[in-house]
Amino acid sequence: MTTPPAAWYDDPESRAHHRFWDGANWTEHQSPKAAIEPISTKRSDSAWNIFPDTFNAIGATWRQLMVISTANVVMGAVFLIVAYATVNAVFDGELGEMIDRLNDGSRSAADDRYFDRLDVSFPGPMLWVAVPVAGVWFAVGSLVSAALQRTLAASMQSHAIEPHDALQGASARIGRVLIGSLVVVALVVAMLVLAGFSLVAFLVSLPVVIFAAPYALATYPAIAVAPRDQRPIAQARKLLKGRWLAAARQCLVYAVLWFVTVFCGMLTVQFFATNLWAAIVGLTVTMLVQNIVLSAGLVALWIGSGGPLDSDLIPRAADSPT
Repeated sequence: MTTPPAAWYDDPESRAHHRFWDGANWTEHQSPKAAIEPISTKRSDSAWNIFPDTFNAIGATWRQLMVISTANVVMGAVFLIVAYATVNAVFDGELGEMIDRLNDGSRSAADDRYFDRLDVSFPGPMLWVAVPVAGVWFAVGSLVSAALQRTLAASMQSHAIEPHDALQGASARIGRVLIGSLVVVALVVAMLVLAGFSLVAFLVSLPVVIFAAPYALATYPAIAVAPRDQRPIAQARKLLKGRWLAAARQCLVYAVLWFVTVFCGMLTVQFFATNLWAAIVGLTVTMLVQNIVLSAGLVALWIGSGGPLDSDLIPRAADSPT
């Protein structure tokens, strides 16, 4: 019987360590495992598993998550500052006065004469800054979100990957990541527009959204953590076949988690409303926490449903020699 080559393996005496096998015997050299015990990859229909799985993974990898999120935090803060300056440029001066008069709901002859002689110049220079900043922030945020999901997926398998490896793996999928993010944003905007346009239109579209939500929430993490040689939509459809109702319950819990983070962000804005810089810092931190929590929630849903993972996210340790 051949024995495995010299390497680090799971310590037979301690689940929290690796021990070095010299090719013939166990040595005294031990190394602590860098991540939490793996979460079961068996399918689970319990919607509440998302909470312990999510926060256990965050607790085990929060340092890596913070490093990965640095670029997104910086771009988010820059965007908030530019957005504030753009809003000020729009509403200050004659343009702001015109909008105020229109919102009053009553127009007089004096108002008509005022509008006729008004020469309003839209703040074009600010838009030339705001639009590219928003685009860069969106691209960076999508890349960071995918890298966060890869880090968390590896952690849930008792495997640690370095931040640069997570970002490199995410950048290799940047096309799919950006398209997935654009689709999600478009769907959210469409629902908000329908809700503002007509309650009937919103209610009519709601069943479609409810039916599609499990597929959307399964496809998004598939883009970041599933094998690259398979189409994410096909993987999500295969994963949810015959268990859509269980996935819908999990999505409902995920939605609750999402609304809680949004509510915290709204409270932050309200609390710091009188201090611009405090509000920007508070919103930036809120967006950071939201991105990490939601990324962990998506990965927990994917793994808890038995979704396949990229080989880079799975430990390659050989079988134990004993």
